[in-house]
Amino acid sequence: MPCCIRISGDGWALQRHAVDDYAAPFTEVASAGAFNDLVAARALRADHGLPAQAFGAAGPTPELKAHLAAARARLTAAITAAETAGDEDGRLVLARRLAQIGRPPWPFGAIVAWRFPLRGSECVAQVPEGVPAPVTNSPWWLELLSTGFDPDAGCALVRGVLHAPLDAHAGPPPWQMGLDTPGVEAEVVTMPVDSMGVRPGR
Repeated sequence: MPCCIRISGDGWALQRHAVDDYAAPFTEVASAGAFNDLVAARALRADHGLPAQAFGAAGPTPELKAHLAAARARLTAAITAAETAGDEDGRLVLARRLAQIGRPPWPFGAIVAWRFPLRGSECVAQVPEGVPAPVTNSPWWLELLSTGFDPDAGCALVRGVLHAPLDAHAGPPPWQMGLDTPGVEAEVVTMPVDSMGVRPGR
């Protein structure tokens, strides 16, 4: 918090806050929760050079184990270099980072979704000439999918879709995250409910 999205470049500038007043507990922008692995999440990890399949029936996949082992090896080498240089502070920081890698491994494959309206009154909707501008007197909608959490970096991969309607009466749009792979109907079925308590289909 606060949640503000801005997309700009080449004559475009779209920006809006989720709400005007960010008062805890932020129920307007609460996550839709964690859910089972999706094609969209696996594709997001693979597109960034990470193991696409994080877990199987027997637990972490060989690919995930190799990924975590490589991360540990890099940090171990950095610790050795810090010791050689007499950098005790650096060694302590690196050792703490090493202790977090893959312990436990589940955060890497954790998937969390958000879907909520952007209702901020300060709204930027600048578009190139001849392109219809989105409305500013009706909510925009933002959906996000997060996966591939790295405890060392303290961040994850996030992919999103911004729905900025041209019609103030358009209403909530359907989920789009499940449309990565044509014909995968299960993607839509497994999407969690949104902030309105519904699970829109296509």
